[in-house]
Amino acid sequence: DIYTGYYYYETRYADCVINFGNANSNKGSSTSEAWKYEKEVSYPFGYGLSYTTFSQEIVEDSFYFDNEHKSLSLDVKVTNTGEVAGKDVIELYVQNPYTAYDQEHNVEKSAIQLAGFAKTNTLNPQQSQTLTIEVDLKYLASYDKTINHDGVTGGYILEKGNYYFAIGNGAHEALNNILSQRGFDNLYHAEGSQINDKGVYQWDISNLEAFSFDSNGVESMYFTKSENGTTIKNQMEDVDYNYFKEGTITYLSRKDWHNTFPVSYVGLEEMAGMKDYLDSNVYKFTTSGKVDSNVKFGVDHSEDYDENNEPLVNADIASYKGRSFDDPNWDYLLQQITFDEAWKFSPYGGTKCIGFQSVNAPEVWQIDGPNGNVNRGYSANAPTVGYLAVSKSDPNANYLSCDMPCEPMIAATYNVELLEEEGEIFGEDTLWSRNPIMWAPGMNLHRSPFNSRNHEYYSEDPILTNILGKTFVKGGLSKGVILSAKHFAFNTQESYREGLCQFMEEQSAREMELRAYQGLSEDINYINDSGNEINALGLMSSFSRAGVCGVNAHTGLMKNILRKEWGFKGLISTDMVVAGNFFNPQDSVINNVTFMATSNAENLLNSYWTDYNNKSLVKSDPNMLQALYENMHFYMYALANSNALNGLAPGDVVDLNTKSWWEWVLISGGSLLGVGSITLMSFALYHELKSAKEEQENA
Repeated sequence: DIYTGYYYYETRYADCVINFGNANSNKGSSTSEAWKYEKEVSYPFGYGLSYTTFSQEIVEDSFYFDNEHKSLSLDVKVTNTGEVAGKDVIELYVQNPYTAYDQEHNVEKSAIQLAGFAKTNTLNPQQSQTLTIEVDLKYLASYDKTINHDGVTGGYILEKGNYYFAIGNGAHEALNNILSQRGFDNLYHAEGSQINDKGVYQWDISNLEAFSFDSNGVESMYFTKSENGTTIKNQMEDVDYNYFKEGTITYLSRKDWHNTFPVSYVGLEEMAGMKDYLDSNVYKFTTSGKVDSNVKFGVDHSEDYDENNEPLVNADIASYKGRSFDDPNWDYLLQQITFDEAWKFSPYGGTKCIGFQSVNAPEVWQIDGPNGNVNRGYSANAPTVGYLAVSKSDPNANYLSCDMPCEPMIAATYNVELLEEEGEIFGEDTLWSRNPIMWAPGMNLHRSPFNSRNHEYYSEDPILTNILGKTFVKGGLSKGVILSAKHFAFNTQESYREGLCQFMEEQSAREMELRAYQGLSEDINYINDSGNEINALGLMSSFSRAGVCGVNAHTGLMKNILRKEWGFKGLISTDMVVAGNFFNPQDSVINNVTFMATSNAENLLNSYWTDYNNKSLVKSDPNMLQALYENMHFYMYALANSNALNGLAPGDVVDLNTKSWWEWVLISGGSLLGVGSITLMSFALYHELKSAKEEQENA
């Protein structure tokens, strides 16, 4: 269900106030008496203290609905009413209408949810600042698994009625502002809280021409397609246990808090259709299928001629720096990659990505994590001689930048400028430590206080996580680091998380954890030095299962939602493969997971992964050939837009046979200058480079 964190506490409180859905029941009460908010919550979500005081008010007539971009905005004026200088946070919440249609079709609605936020500058006493809060309407829509549109089932809906936008010091105060405007006065106020009669804007969409409501008051056509034009439909029906055995699990619903309150389910059994998923044996090799005409491996263009009968020249990755994903010339490069290179790339992910001699792509190191570099100090990949050598006796030689504040602390600032700067700092670190791929930020939600990975995750709220995470990644893109969020998706515990089955309805999946990640693919829109728009370039998947299916093998999640619906174009790594019976290469490859994080590939290929180790089996499968080619595109695109190619110029040859694989050059400018060069010193990273011209002269 969607009722995680404050979505539960504030919604149940609201239903107590309006006397709806048996909310006053003792089910779920910590006192065994009638449920009361003040007995359950000490500090509401979003609540904060200050050394001074502030007033906030929604500026009259500032609300603006932009139908073309499917967004809205309003202005909030903040005034420091205290005696010392300070900053304040504007938190904008929304309450969507909860209708008879929702109750009939099991569409759940939180009574309050974060819509957007902003932080003021430092305000002196009596000083004011007006800020504009922008809201993307797609994040207000509710997912309805029963709605039909465009010949498919499942999609996002808006409904007739009032959408209440409210500000407040936390979710509870904002909710009270709404309930008060709706005429309710039996409210519980936290200490120091009061009703703000200038803190609510009521938006009635019932008669707006932009929306077309059916006889049930439902608008199902406004969000039928994603940002890239893909039709949205159900993709995760099998993540619900009821898909296999109808009526087994009852999900929490606000229409009846008492009779739907969660219980423990004992004796859930393996149902028909589950076994292959549980055995991590999902994809079956086949000789049937279709390969696009552009899919080729091992092409030597130097054997061909152009229209002027001149011999062609093979391309290299350095000549593709900064290119867009849709550049039509990618095929020319990708077709040079050999089948063996593409086949090997998936299982040999490890702590570094293998190089590609065919296109002169270097090996690329990866490091963890959300709190900074925890893996390799600055001397690990540095040369031992030369101008940029790092002496082993240098007191900072093994310095690790794992000294950043944990993500919940960062999230508590509500400061997007700070998050973008943090992303830039992470990028600077990768330029010095020579690790272009970094597994950060953590983007899962705090579904339980007992998840020992919560220190890597921002919040229980999907919108706070969404905004902070994509802002952090944007900062990193300016330095060319492939900041790769983790753990996509549903990583709700640390202990015994390998292969953990997690059941949920698609609405819960889409509106909670997936909504947190969605902005990485659709909203960053960073413009690189070539003038091309890019979003996040990396992602790490989860150990967990979506229902009974391993996340990496779930086509609906990894391919249909992430790749197609959201248009994610970067690399994807599995989480660390600790046992071969939870992941396998063919399930990962076919679902466009580009590589697997393991340093034990050789043993796994000869034990658990024998099917994939049979190259002829893989080579004769058209679907696998198509997927391998697509994965090469995803990876090479990420590489071409990162600092991994700094110092690598067109025509340079990468020598993958040397032991000392990282070398440094001092770059003064020109075409060799790479992405995200460090201030005051334009230097770059390269992998045992020898110019093609020099090789010819010495031949």
